[in-house]
Amino acid sequence: MTQRIEEVPTSDSSAEEWAATVSRWHDGWRVEPAGTWPSAYLGSYLLGEVTVVDCRAGRCAGVRVADRDGTDRGSGDVGMLVLHSGRETVECGGREVLLSAGEAVLWDTRTSGRFAVDEFVDKSTVFLPRAVVRSWVPDLERLVNRGPVPAASTTALRGLLRGVAETPAGTLELQSAGVLASAVKETAFLTVSGLVPEPARGGGRSWHALTRAVEDRLPAAPTAEELAADLSVSVRTVYQAFADNGTTVRGYIRQRRLARAREELLDPRRDDSVATTARRWGFADQSTFAKAFRRQYGRTPSEVKRTAVG
Repeated sequence: MTQRIEEVPTSDSSAEEWAATVSRWHDGWRVEPAGTWPSAYLGSYLLGEVTVVDCRAGRCAGVRVADRDGTDRGSGDVGMLVLHSGRETVECGGREVLLSAGEAVLWDTRTSGRFAVDEFVDKSTVFLPRAVVRSWVPDLERLVNRGPVPAASTTALRGLLRGVAETPAGTLELQSAGVLASAVKETAFLTVSGLVPEPARGGGRSWHALTRAVEDRLPAAPTAEELAADLSVSVRTVYQAFADNGTTVRGYIRQRRLARAREELLDPRRDDSVATTARRWGFADQSTFAKAFRRQYGRTPSEVKRTAVG
């Protein structure tokens, strides 16, 4: 179950109280407000091992000071700041960068840093376990120090984060935290994949092994981490293999679920209802199944089933 940890509208608290709340949810940062914050908002979401913090705020500044021994004051996660609108100056790894709308930057929660906002901003911060990000890249420090990720590379991630933020609380709580966390991790990987060296290609054998592993697990939806463990490869290798074939882990699984469901609908020996077939192949309801099926095949499941019966 997905958990919305905290949601704070600006009208319920002073700027100082607001800054204290923002500091608490930004892993060791001490935030100082400057002036009023009209229409401010803070929302925190726990998606399994991934935490997402949405923040709309006015002029403010903040600092994070690492302990003298270099140990982590917070969780030790890697943060990915995604700016939806406005501008923000961020110091990461001793380098100051100016983020514009759509851009993103990674920062290490174990290091010192500063930020400053001179105008109203709308942003999200994704906190990813350090081990997850290290499984993507050979050198985490180089990735963190690369500077801003261009807006063109963050489109999918921004859309996903907005979708989570705009989902009503009751509906969000019914969603699988593991599935959402997997979606966020995969999309975050795709966002930064152009900034790191390309790994050696695994060739057709790796792709065949991955698709076979997916097929063996259907109708379950294995995560990239599970597929990597099955095949004794890195998570990055899994993500890259699907990207090289024009898809994603989640997209490919959805495609194969629909294909297997279609095979059953076309089998005249089966008399299962469309709803039963949808549930068997991992779709939450018949409506969702029908929409996805029509997008992929240009016909509804009911039309395909009538063809088989006729």
